[in-house]
Amino acid sequence: MSEKNYRTENKSFMVYKDWEEIVAMLDDKQAGALFKALFAFAKEGSEPELDKMTAMAFTIMKNSIERDGIKWEDTCKARAISGRKGGLAKAGKAKQEQANVADTEKENENEKENENENEKDTEKETEKEEDFTKVYLSKKELSDLVGLADRLTIDSYICKIKDWQMKNRKLNTKPYISIKKWLSEDGAVREYKYSRDPVIEEFERYADSIDFSTLST
Repeated sequence: MSEKNYRTENKSFMVYKDWEEIVAMLDDKQAGALFKALFAFAKEGSEPELDKMTAMAFTIMKNSIERDGIKWEDTCKARAISGRKGGLAKAGKAKQEQANVADTEKENENEKENENENEKDTEKETEKEEDFTKVYLSKKELSDLVGLADRLTIDSYICKIKDWQMKNRKLNTKPYISIKKWLSEDGAVREYKYSRDPVIEEFERYADSIDFSTLST
């Protein structure tokens, strides 16, 4: 390790208190040369030529600098690895959170779609239900039927058609013909001598109420 030029990227190196005794054995010139050599080694990894006494002091001190530098580099590497792991963990967590949010949004969309579909199905079912409870007769057809029998009888046949539609889930497309047929089969058609026009009927009833035999000629 000492045979190689050594340097690290750290910007400082440690000066230990126990070096004071070693430096005290040197004169000022040697001490100055020693510290210049320590700075050169710490920054560039170079080892300048020194006298025997100064070189001995330099060897002791440079070993500490080298050991501290290696420890510093190992610490940096460990922090870098930990940082990468932490970064990956955070990225993985963020990615998972995004995936969870996306899954939640998808579930909400699916639930909303299902709700909309259910609402549509309910609306369709309601429409079908309403259709089966209606008997489609035009005003003219209803008027003609009421002219053949009393309204209570006609209403009972209309209810009969409704019940059939609800039970069979089908529409009677010709209720007018069905009711006329039932009236004929049941003998429910009444004799009606007056006009179905209400105005003409009123005059006909008035005429029937007059005894023409009492009128003078």
